[in-house]
Amino acid sequence: MSAAQQKEIEKLKSSFKRLLEQQDETQVRTFLPSLAWSAAVAMRAVRIPATKRYKTVRLEVDAETAASLCFSHITFSGLIGDDNMPADLAEHTITSQSSYFRDGDDSHKALTGPVFYNNMHTRKEERAWWRADFSDDVLLQNIYLWMRADLQGVNNSKIRVVGLDEKGREEVIFRNFQNEFFAPQLEDLITNTSSAIEKLRAYIKSEQEEVFDALAGLIAADIESALVKMEEGNLSSDALWHQALARKLIKLVDLVLHSPRDFGLSPEDGYDIKFPKVKARYVRVRAYGATPVALGGFELKDSEKLEADLPSLTGKATKFAYKVHPSIEPDYFALGFRSTTPSRIMFVSDENDNPVEFDGIRIWNKSVMDAANTLFLDFDVSEDRKTWTKVHRKGFEYKLIQDVLAFVGALGSSKMLPEYAHIYAKLATMYRRRNLIKPLSNLTKKWPEVEAEVFSGANSVFAPNRYAAPLRLGKHGLRVPLAFRDEEKTMMHLCKVRDEVRALGYTPMFMYGTLLGAIREKDFIPHDDDLDLAVILEDVHPDRLIEETDKLLDVLNEAGIKTSRGPKHSPLLHCQRPPLTIDIFVLSSYEGKVYWPHTRLAVVEERADIFLPASTIEFKGEIFDAPRDPEAVSEARYGADWRIPNAAFEWTG
Repeated sequence: MSAAQQKEIEKLKSSFKRLLEQQDETQVRTFLPSLAWSAAVAMRAVRIPATKRYKTVRLEVDAETAASLCFSHITFSGLIGDDNMPADLAEHTITSQSSYFRDGDDSHKALTGPVFYNNMHTRKEERAWWRADFSDDVLLQNIYLWMRADLQGVNNSKIRVVGLDEKGREEVIFRNFQNEFFAPQLEDLITNTSSAIEKLRAYIKSEQEEVFDALAGLIAADIESALVKMEEGNLSSDALWHQALARKLIKLVDLVLHSPRDFGLSPEDGYDIKFPKVKARYVRVRAYGATPVALGGFELKDSEKLEADLPSLTGKATKFAYKVHPSIEPDYFALGFRSTTPSRIMFVSDENDNPVEFDGIRIWNKSVMDAANTLFLDFDVSEDRKTWTKVHRKGFEYKLIQDVLAFVGALGSSKMLPEYAHIYAKLATMYRRRNLIKPLSNLTKKWPEVEAEVFSGANSVFAPNRYAAPLRLGKHGLRVPLAFRDEEKTMMHLCKVRDEVRALGYTPMFMYGTLLGAIREKDFIPHDDDLDLAVILEDVHPDRLIEETDKLLDVLNEAGIKTSRGPKHSPLLHCQRPPLTIDIFVLSSYEGKVYWPHTRLAVVEERADIFLPASTIEFKGEIFDAPRDPEAVSEARYGADWRIPNAAFEWTG
């Protein structure tokens, strides 16, 4: 980095430092109006370290007036008995709460329910609380609290966490940017942002360095301008300057998201790591956020000895082992990396069991599936398998980007900037964080122009995938389109389900997207990610459609056709053939009308003569049942423009 470039970064760091030194809390809150809750806060957990041995943890509403206590999820991690690796403590915890909202009755759901759902909700009352008591063999280490992840989250952001020791002595261990917790939480936010921006510069393309530095300078100038007004005590709460600063930060982040993060299936297309020379007998590789089966291969490198005979491993030696470690890396866990943590320790000594010297590693993947699952890898080295030194973190820029976006969130309001929705969806797709799309949509659906940017941002990175199967955002979330799956296996599953349903006396017709693709593309729709069949039940009143759907579910499962229920209000079943889902819609024919699920699965009536009697259609060399008039049915569902492909049709998040 040149002196001029370093100067811009130093300016920005200085501006952040001056912001941190501000003494007027009111002015700081004007600068960062959404400290306590924002879309960014809702998308990641607050990590609360347990500094003492707590027997009980209690969450309370941090307010003097009556209010409901509501949050999405909480995880306690720590040690159980003699184990030396962190574990999820849910099974070793007894929970209770002050009251239940509506028909709720399970306080333990706060620990076991899906992240981003409102798993814990009391009635509006004074001093509402939720409590967790730990068994005697538990040592609590970290608390991960996910705030409410919808637009009501701002109303439920006043939360206090209290720890109680074995003698019942209480200690407040967390308040959300309140009182004595305000300064340290603000320091974490600002220092993390400043450090992240400095580190992110290493991840951009060389031709973008000047743009990055220019943006850093502009961001520093905006902060300095605000600091002058803060010192005068007249900083404006006007949203326009907040938005201008936020957009510059988003543009800076976008410079990092320039290329795919996957790597190939051969040494030539592998991933190269460089670091200062080390001496080691062991190399440990850990994967986060996904579960790869194995690396295709692993080689050590020495830049000073290009012809050196260094270890190269393939086969079983690179296969990952699986253990459930929820918080080996707390920063990742707080960002939603909640799956198992696969790891592999590789023995790399020479033939005399001496440690070897190296300053690089090359790895490559075993399969396309593994290419999708090796975006986040940690590499550690050791001489004795006891003391480990980290030499590289693949994917760590994701955490740095999230730190910057947390600051952007604090700048804004509950209404997300369109640019924020776009960059967050792009980030989630590029790093294959599929579980983030639904809550992101929930946080934007009030504003169609903002929610549209979720779709746009996610699909802006569809093309750059190199080795992993690409993801496309559709109405079912981030999925691999049918066009990028094994067509032979897809057809095998489709034909098998067709034959099994026929054998039960039903007529499984092509319907919806599968029918549309068969008559328009003569193929699967390129952006579609599932298959659609339908059965039409004769002489069934529409009021009985849900009841008959439940009966069909039982019939299919009793016949060995693994099927699950769609939404309770809709006549829809899911036939699972992993990784493929075949939807079976249940329609009824009654008094000259067919009743079928339409927009957002609402059941509407249509002329029966476009459906019945059933016809057949040839598709990829097989004969399938179809409506009597496929084109009329497609127009009834997709409108007069059904012949024009529309990847965003009925995108609802």
